[in-house]
Amino acid sequence: MLASQNNESHIGHTKIHLSSVDSTNNYAANMMKEGHLSHGTVILADEQTNGRGQRGAVWQSEPGMNLQMSFVLAFDNLILINQRFINCFVSISLVSFLKKRGVEAKIKWPNDILVNNKKIGGILIENQLKNQCIKSSIVGVGFNVNQIDFGDLFATSFKLETHVFTPISEVLDAMLWQFNNYFEIFQTEHFSQLENEYFESLWGYRELKTFSDENGPFLGEIMGVSENGQLIVQRAEGKKEYDIKELKFNLDS
Repeated sequence: MLASQNNESHIGHTKIHLSSVDSTNNYAANMMKEGHLSHGTVILADEQTNGRGQRGAVWQSEPGMNLQMSFVLAFDNLILINQRFINCFVSISLVSFLKKRGVEAKIKWPNDILVNNKKIGGILIENQLKNQCIKSSIVGVGFNVNQIDFGDLFATSFKLETHVFTPISEVLDAMLWQFNNYFEIFQTEHFSQLENEYFESLWGYRELKTFSDENGPFLGEIMGVSENGQLIVQRAEGKKEYDIKELKFNLDS
C-alpha cells in the first residue's frame, strides 16, 4: 500500500494506492468505520478481485490496465431528496473528461458511461445516513483505460477510442480536476445546472427509443428523473417511473 498527500482539501488530497483489493468501495467503507478516512481521500487499486457495479453486478477489469478507484465525500446536511445530484456531478465529470479529449460519451441511466453505445465506465455510489440526511458517500468509479480485449462484453476503452496508450496516473489527474470542478458546483447547490448538463448527455432523453420491462418491449422517451431517483419514461399510455433493474435499454434503437 502506498499513500500520497498534498495540502489541498479537495478530492484527491490523499491517495491510497493498493496493488490488490476485493473492492475499493469495500476498503473505503471499512476504513471509514475505523475513522481513518477523511473527505476527498481516493483509494486506487491495480486489481479488484470482487469489483462491484450497481445492485450486485460484477465489474470485470484486466489488472493494471484500467482505473479502479473510490473516493470519499463528507457532507454537513445533505438532505435525501438531493442525493441524485451526487450521481449527476460524478457522471458529467466523466463525460466532460472524455469530451475534452475528443471522445463523445453518453450517460446510460443510472450509472454507466457509454461511447458509441459501448460501456467505457461505471459508477457505484453508497451513502451513509444520519438523522435523515446523508452524512457521507463512497463513490466508486471503474473506467476502462488501456484494456483492448473485453471478450463477449459490449465494452470499449480510452485506448480503443483514442488509439493511444495513456498512463493511469494521467487519466486520474485529469478526472480529479473534473470531479473537483463539478463538486464545487454541487457544494454551491447549483443543482439545476448539474441536472441540465446531466440531461444533455443522458441516453434517450426526449428521444423515442425502445425499452423493455416485465411486460415486454415498448417505445418511450426518457423525460427525467424523479425526486426519489426513479427514471421517468413517457409511454403511449402515459408516464411511468422505473427503479433500477426494472427497465432494459435497447441501445441500437
